[in-house]
Amino acid sequence: MRRRRFSRLVGALVGSNPLLAFGQSNDKPTVGVLGYASEAASRPYMQGLRDGLGKYALIEGSTMRLVARYAAAKPERLADLARELATEGSRVIVTAGTTAVKAAHLSVPDLPIVMAGSADPELMGFARSLARPGGRITGISIRGVELLGKQLQLLKEAVPAARTFAAFLHAANPGNPEFRKAFGDISQALGVRIDVRDIHAVEEFPAAFDWAVRQSADGALVLQDPSFVTHREAIFRLALERRLPTVTGSAQLAQGGALLAYALDFEDVWRQSARYVSEILRGADPALLPIEQATAYQL
Repeated sequence: MRRRRFSRLVGALVGSNPLLAFGQSNDKPTVGVLGYASEAASRPYMQGLRDGLGKYALIEGSTMRLVARYAAAKPERLADLARELATEGSRVIVTAGTTAVKAAHLSVPDLPIVMAGSADPELMGFARSLARPGGRITGISIRGVELLGKQLQLLKEAVPAARTFAAFLHAANPGNPEFRKAFGDISQALGVRIDVRDIHAVEEFPAAFDWAVRQSADGALVLQDPSFVTHREAIFRLALERRLPTVTGSAQLAQGGALLAYALDFEDVWRQSARYVSEILRGADPALLPIEQATAYQL
């Protein structure tokens, strides 16, 4: 009788204390991180994730393994890196951005995926609904279209006489069709023309900015993308040389030389994504974990 009571007590303690559940077991769970950008550019987000995991007693090297792979802004590497994370024994993959989420979803069919920020998951086909995702993908989504409108509104306030804006999108982003549709409404609301150009590689930016000048653009939107973050100083030096005011969706891009950024606080998004990781490691079904929308923004 005493032994049964003792066993129940130990079970209750382990269930309520994740440090006991993971830290005193030989089976420390592995959390995989698929980074689209370089390791250096991803460092603040990784720290946000580590801080968030620590709140749930998931400590790297102590109660869990954290394995990260970085694509260095080369989308063609994402699928292979996701498979590497699966081979490493990852029980869940954390990643950000529509391109990386899609690559992980298609290349690793059996693992839960936590979005640390991605465009509308319903439109992208990642979830049936925000309330009940219904698949392997959950986490935090971004109101991408709304962000574009706010960014261009701020640029219009900075350049009141503007009549034409250029918008640069990374050609590989699966969310581009939705963004292009949104530009029509934004154009009407702001009373400006928006000319859109796809960027396949950062080496195209000199020609792209020259094109914007020929279009008589009064300013430019550079859509947030990991490959742009990696080369931010070179990109915005080009904009400065052409005296073209720029707005973007990344604080890192503003630090690299853009005039304005209206962006999500991505460090906070990564920190908040840790809750999903914790729940999945404890047995929660990602199909039933509601997707939240990011709420913390930076100007």
